[in-house]
Formats: sequence, structure tokens, C-alpha cells
Amino acid sequence: MTNTWQTSKLVELRSKTDRQLIELVTRTLEAAICFARSDDRRRADRACDDVRRLLPFLPKAERRRVEARLNDIDAILRPATHAACF
Repeated sequence: MTNTWQTSKLVELRSKTDRQLIELVTRTLEAAICFARSDDRRRADRACDDVRRLLPFLPKAERRRVEARLNDIDAILRPATHAACF
């Protein structure tokens, strides 16, 4: 009974920690977007670096979503240059 209870508590704690990590990453991404849109490249880059360090700890599906958001932020910070065709 005790082992089952301890296992249940550990699973519950892990689940809570995972949710908090996803929330932290989401908030950091939102801050990075705000920094990028306000031309504060240094802070946007730092926030993105923080998120990239946490990527290995995210579930695979969440990691894909976060990577897509990082690409969006990168596009804001480094817009593609289009060559004029004459």
C-alpha cells in the first residue's frame, strides 16, 4: 500500500512539474515575442536561448510547438531579404 501511495504521489508531482515547465516556457516565448516586436533584440535572443535550453525536457509534441514558435520569433528578428528581380 505504501509503495503504491508513494508512486502515485511521485506521478502527481511529476505531472505538476511538467505543467509548470510548459507554462514557464510559454510565458518566456510570449516575452520573447514582445521583445522582438519592440526591437529589443538582445532580450528576445536571451529569452529564446533560455527556451532552447529547456527544450530537451519537454514532451515531444510540446517541443514541436515550441520550436515552431521559436521559428516565428526568428522570422521577426531576422526578416528574410527578398532580392528584386528585374
